[in-house]
Amino acid sequence: MVAMYLEDDAQKAVLDLPLLLTQSNPVKTVDRQDQEEGVVNMQPLSSKTPTGRLRCKAEFDRVFNSSRKRVKKEVVILAAPAPMQDGVSAGRRLGLVVSRKVGNAVCRNLVKRRLRAIFRQLPSTLGENQDIVVIARPLIRESGYAELQSSVTTAMASMVRNPSAT
Repeated sequence: MVAMYLEDDAQKAVLDLPLLLTQSNPVKTVDRQDQEEGVVNMQPLSSKTPTGRLRCKAEFDRVFNSSRKRVKKEVVILAAPAPMQDGVSAGRRLGLVVSRKVGNAVCRNLVKRRLRAIFRQLPSTLGENQDIVVIARPLIRESGYAELQSSVTTAMASMVRNPSAT
């Protein structure tokens, strides 16, 4: 238990907050009424779920070996059907490949943040139930966010319209 002390003019109020640590690293939001009723509202720290990303080499290799490909000047996008887990598809999962040719660590992290944001904003019909790998090319440094977004959106839309072409 963690005690938080609040000082008023005449009294000290003590709030006992349960310290809950989970794997998803939640943020606790507690108001006075909920504290009295013993209710703690748990909200996830971010909207990114662990299942929304490709993580291990085998997942990347599966997409590289059995995929459709679209090449743009900033990115190469590969997509393969997501595997079924207990009869249910894993949904759209994203894997990013940003090499040191793109730039230093600050530049690479900026590129990764931009690409994740673009894929979060894509309509769910583009690439649903797909594992998607995006390979950043060195020219991505010179492109702005809007240009990159339109390039990725058109590439994903062309994959949906014509899935057999590479």
